This record gives sequence, C-alpha cells and structure tokens, in this order.
Amino acid sequence: MSSYNDSASDQDLQRENRLWRLHAVCHQRMSRASTAQEALSGLAATLVDAGPYLRCLIVRGADHADNAPAPVYYPTESTSAPDMAALRALAARMASLDEVQIQTQASGGELIALPFPATEANSGSRRGGLVLACAHSFSEQEQKRLQDLVIDLNRYLAQSQLRTALLERSEQFSRLTDASMVGFYIIQQDGFAYANARLAALFGYSQDELINGVRVSDLVYPDDRAAVVSNLQQRLEGDTQSVHYQFRGVRRSGEVMPVEVFGTRTYYRGERAVVGSLLDITERQSSDQRLNLLSRAVDASRNGIAISDLSLDDNPFVYVNPAFEAITGYSAVETVGRNGRFLLGDDRRQSQLQQLRQALHEQRGTRVELRNYRKDGTAFWNELSVAPVQDDAGNTTHYVSVMNDISQRKQIEHQLRQLSYFDKLTGLANRSQLTEQLQQALHHARRNGRVTALLMLDLDRFKMFNQSLGTLAGDNILCAVARRLEGIIRRGDTVARVGADEFAIVFHDLNDRHDLLPLARKVLNEVSRHLDVGTDGLQVTASMGIAVAPGDGDDAEMLIQNASAAMYSAIPKRNGFVFYTAELNSQAQQRLDMEVRLKRAITNHEFILHYQPKVDLLTGAITGAEALVRWLDPLEGMVPPFRFIPLAEETGMIQEIGAWVMEEACRVAGSWNREGWPLTMAVNLSAKQFSDPDLVGSIQRALVKAQLAPDRLECELTESVLMEQPEIAKATLNELKAIGIHIALDDFGTGYSSLSYLKRFPIDTLKIDRSFVMDIPQDDHDIAIAKAIIALSRSLGLQVVAEGVETSDQLAFLQQEGCDLMQGFYFSKPLPEDVFRALLVAGTGLNSHV
Repeated sequence: MSSYNDSASDQDLQRENRLWRLHAVCHQRMSRASTAQEALSGLAATLVDAGPYLRCLIVRGADHADNAPAPVYYPTESTSAPDMAALRALAARMASLDEVQIQTQASGGELIALPFPATEANSGSRRGGLVLACAHSFSEQEQKRLQDLVIDLNRYLAQSQLRTALLERSEQFSRLTDASMVGFYIIQQDGFAYANARLAALFGYSQDELINGVRVSDLVYPDDRAAVVSNLQQRLEGDTQSVHYQFRGVRRSGEVMPVEVFGTRTYYRGERAVVGSLLDITERQSSDQRLNLLSRAVDASRNGIAISDLSLDDNPFVYVNPAFEAITGYSAVETVGRNGRFLLGDDRRQSQLQQLRQALHEQRGTRVELRNYRKDGTAFWNELSVAPVQDDAGNTTHYVSVMNDISQRKQIEHQLRQLSYFDKLTGLANRSQLTEQLQQALHHARRNGRVTALLMLDLDRFKMFNQSLGTLAGDNILCAVARRLEGIIRRGDTVARVGADEFAIVFHDLNDRHDLLPLARKVLNEVSRHLDVGTDGLQVTASMGIAVAPGDGDDAEMLIQNASAAMYSAIPKRNGFVFYTAELNSQAQQRLDMEVRLKRAITNHEFILHYQPKVDLLTGAITGAEALVRWLDPLEGMVPPFRFIPLAEETGMIQEIGAWVMEEACRVAGSWNREGWPLTMAVNLSAKQFSDPDLVGSIQRALVKAQLAPDRLECELTESVLMEQPEIAKATLNELKAIGIHIALDDFGTGYSSLSYLKRFPIDTLKIDRSFVMDIPQDDHDIAIAKAIIALSRSLGLQVVAEGVETSDQLAFLQQEGCDLMQGFYFSKPLPEDVFRALLVAGTGLNSHV
C-alpha cells in the first residue's frame, strides 16, 4: 500500500512539474511575441504541442480586441481528438460562465472552459477565455494552474491593448505636433527630451540634433540666458508650476528672433520635466510696432478721428482721438458707445446728410460738410470724411471718420460771398446773384414744365424821400422794404436789390401765369403799408413790371430786360403793375371780371358735380369715384376748374364751394351705398379748408346727413396743403383718421415731395399724377417714377391710384407693376350723376369696357 501511494505521489509531482514547465513556456511565448495575435497563436500551440491537451481554443474578449473579437485555436493532427464543434459550443457559452466548467466527452476525456476574470469592460457578451480538450480528467491542481494561466493571459492582453493605445496616441501626438506651426518641447535639465519638427525648423536644426546634443541655453541670446535658466530651474526644482514670458532666441545661423514660450511642469519617464510651446513672434512684434506708431500718429493728429463698429447695435463709436475731444468738447468716456449723430443736435435736416446716409447704406466712403455742435452748444462746421474698413473676407466691419473743423474757412467764404453776391446795405442778393438764381429757376422750369416770373419794382417818389428826409432815412426805407419783401417770398424764391431804389423778385416753380396776380397784389400791398423810419410815418408805394418765362424770355438777361421795360411802363401809373405783354394785361382784367362772376355763382348755386370712376386693376370693377366740381355759368356755359379754382383759393371763396362739394358728394355716395353699390367717394380738400377750425365737424355733419359710413369717404389733399401748416394739417388728418375716413395724397411727386409726409401723416393712398402717366411707355423717366411710387406704396402698405390713364399700353404697364386702381379717359371721363348711375346699373367694368 505504501508503495502504491508513493507511486501516485510521484505521478502527481511529475504532473505538477510538467504544468509548471508548461506555464513557464507559455509565459515565454507571450513575452517574446511582438503582437497579441502572435502571443495567442504561440500560447495555443504550446498548450497542444508541449502539453497534454488535444485541442485549444482561445476566445478574445471584445475589451482585448484590436478590432472585432475573434477566436484563436490550435488543432492537432490527432484523429482521436474531439471535434472543434464541441469546443466552439462551449466557448459560445463563455459569456454566461462565472467559473470553470468541465464537460465529459462520450468518446472519453474532458473539455474545460476557463473564463477571463469578470470586469466592467468584459461583462456579458464581451467576455472571453480559454477552452481545452484533454484525454484525461482535469485534476484540481491542474485546474488551478490553468486558472493562473488564464489570469496571466488576461493581464497580458490588457497590457498589450494599453501598449497599443499608448503607441497610437504617441503617433497621433507626433503627427499633430509635427504638423503644427507652433514649436513643442519637453525639457529635462538643460536638454531637450522631445522637440517637434517646427521647433527644430525655427532654430535651424534637425530634431535629432536638438534632442541629442543641443542645450537649451545654446538657443538663448546671451543677455537673456540667466532669466531663461532661472525660469527652468524654478519649474524643475522649485514650486513654480507654469510660466509665460518672452525672450530672444538665437538660430543656428546666429540670427536673433523674439520668441514667446508657455511652459508647465510635468513628469516624463519618471523624472521632472517642463513641457510647453514656443512661438516666433517676429511678425507680431512688427505689427505691434506699426500699430503703436499708427496709434501715436492718430493721437497726434490735429484732425478728429473716430472709429465706429458696425457689429454693435446703432454702430457706436469705439474710439476717438484727443483731437476729437478737443474739437467737440466731449471726452472719450462721454463719446464711446454713442452713434455720431448726437453731434448734430436737433439740426437733422441738413442737405448733405442724405449723401452721408446713402454712402453708409452702400458701405462706401464719402466727404460731406455738416454743422455739428460742441458740448457747450456752440455750432461749428465739420468737414467729415468717412471710409469703410473691411476684413479679410471683404465685409465692412468698421468706419473711420476724420473730422476737420472748417468753421474759419466757412466764415471767410461767407464773407466773400456776401461781398460778391449780396447788397451791402440791405443784405439782399445783388444783381450778380439775381442773374445766377434766375438762370437756375429758368432751367428748372424748362425741365419740369413750370413757370418762372420776374417782378421788377421801382419805389415811387424815392428820390423825393431821399432828398427831403436825408440819406439815412432813405437807407432805412430801403432796408424796411427789403425786410417786407423777404417776408413775402416762399422758400426758394429770391429777392434782390438791383439799383438805388429798384428791387427784383424771382418767383419760381409756378403752375401758370394766373398764379402771379395774387402774388403781385400781395407785393404791392406789403410795400405800401405805413413805414416807421424815424419820421411821423409815411407810405411808400412801388411800380412793378412783370415778365414770365416761358414766353417773355429764354434766358436771365432777356427776362430782366423785359421785366424792366414793363416796370418803366408802370411807373407813370404808380402803385400798380404791368405785364410785359398786352395779352397778360387783358387776362388780368378778365380775372377781375371772373372774381365778380364767381361770387354770383356761389349765391346762385351754379355749381354741379361730375364723378370720375375709380377702377380696380385686378378685378376690373368700379370701386369708387372722385367728385369733381364744375361751374355751369349761364352766359359762358361749362367753366373748367383750372379757370376758377385758383381764384376761389386766392379769394377764400373755396371754403364755401368746398363745403357744398363735401355735402353733395356725401349725399350721392350715401344714395349709391343704400342702393347696393358700396363705393368710396373721394373729395378734394384745399389749403383754405384746412385753416377752417370747423372742418372736421362740418364733414361729420355731412356724413350723418347723408347716412354715409366714414370709411366710404376719402379726403384727397396735395403736398402743398401739408407744407403750408404741417402741424395743423397733421392734427386735422389725425382727427379725420380717428373717425374712420381715408386719406389720399394727390399729385404725389409733383410738388416738394418728401418721404417724411408718409411717415408723419396718416396717409392711406398715393395718387400717381397724370404727368407721370401720360408718356408711358415711351418715357423711361416716367416709367421709373411710376415704378418707384408703386414700389414705395407696396413697402409702406399704401394703396396706389394712377390718374390720367388714356391708353391700353398705360393700362398694361400699371397692371403689370401691381397698381391698385386707375382713373382716366381710357375707362371714362368725369360723368354727371345720372350717367354714372347708369354705368353702375349696367354693371360696366374694365373687362367689359376693353
């Protein structure tokens, strides 16, 4: 028995020794392998060839895999070995195994599955392990050795994966740093443990040369070495973690360059090191120097300089130089963050502001002269130049404004102009300026089909006043008359003193010759008012000659000559005026006769209304009408409006006529609406009517009397009405708008057109004047103007109506451009009430008309 036990013990010892040797050989195969795959293949071969195992299958868990998990096995040539299918079947269950599992084979022998130790990374289906087939049974000792082997294998695979990852990261880091434009380094003691290609290139060395022999101090300018070495020592040996500083580096060629370094303490290969980056800042220093020079130049400039930023709200100033502060009186603190318009104060209607706004909108430079205001409120003339600043992509990001105080120059120019163009005594224009202004007025009149008039005045008996009262009194008379004449003229007209006691007035941009009579009377009445010139008071009258263009002269000199001739003809009559032509004198008499007849017409109710249809250009339907007054004179018959309306305006009779027109038009519109034709009635309002404080009340009464809804009434007015008393007009229009009445701006573009009307006043409709329609499509200018008005109306949400449409070509153009409504002879002339009603009954529209 003892002999048997000794024999069994020897066998166990021998098997244990074989397992130890096998384990050692497996470790050698793993340690000598260059890749994980090679290690696994060698391990499997060792277990089968040098061990007691028939087949081996190693399953790599996904946590150990380079790519996808794959089994590695090593079959023997033994025909008695179990089929690999049994090993694979057991390996497939590896993920669910928590401990060693042994299967007995029907053919004899056993299979053993040894899973890798469980971790978070290889849990579930990611788990791997070792499967072996053996002809004998696995003892506990053998299982333990195999488990130890599996643990070592798992550790080896994990380390292999870590080495692979570190190698990949090292290669990535090398590729990144080598491609960088920044020099990267690792320094230990006074040498480079690592240097990328950029750092080597910056100093003119190869990477090997920097790492294997070049000292850090060799790359530093001698005067800076002590500071650099001290910085390195503080990080390598002291408590300083990181630094950022500049020094002068020395290239291999001896060239000195400024560099900037960022360095941080770290550990490399178990020892302290400094890792960091290095930049060549030669170009940056050069740029900084240029910027400093530019900054000093800007600060030293005598011109005010300001920079505004387009990326910020309201494009405020972000810099102003000292000259700007000195010129304006505002400090940089008070200026930065504000838009430059604050220098304009309330003076926002200067002529060159639009030029500046347009340039800024188009992002281009320009030069303008503006009145600006200092902090203390005093005005100065600013010659302002603005220029856009663009980035590398061509986008305008800033504006540079250069300010030059030209107040002194402006004062000198004004003095010279006064001497050259103005009368020294009265301050009025002299003959030279009169000629220049008159020539400009004639040019404007020819271009726009308007009328220009020249009035020449001679003061009656002035020589007698001058002789009897003295030259001082005479000068006072001349100055007083000058002030009165200045108070009469409109903006843009000209008053001049052209002789000792002779004055001239240029009235420009008149509708026709009939506009002159009220102006002439007003001039004579104003001059003849009693004067207080240091005496008991006296009355000065004037004799006046009038010449009108076109007709009485095509140039300034001819018009002056003809007006002077007419003036001399008027002098014998005194306190009167003579037109250059006998025909105009006849017309003046006729105008006086018409004034008498017009008063009689109001008393005798000789006025009637005609109605011109407004047609929708989209549907072709009649949507409204404009009420137009006609005078049915018992002697002359039908008198057209252009002959009596201006006279009614001048004499104030338009208020009575207008009140009747409003009441009658509302009555007719109310009747149409009740009969099933919901049309809008348009009625013109004159400037005189707007001066009536009861205008809104009278319109409300007319609406109530006619049982007409306010939104079925549209009041039309011209730009001149808005200009005469804008605040009164605005208040009146707001009252009308509050009631529900629509507001239309008639003849848009023919007067002093201003977009501010459309902003300030509650306007619903723009009417394109017939003068812009009549030459469509032949006249490119009229086409452009009509398009612009339609587009403007669209953008502002206004309705647009075209007047004077007479041809199919005009109609087609307006329809194409999206005009809303039209009126004109192409569809219908103004009609009496009964004829218009018949048109509505027949259901006539634009389509049926065409």
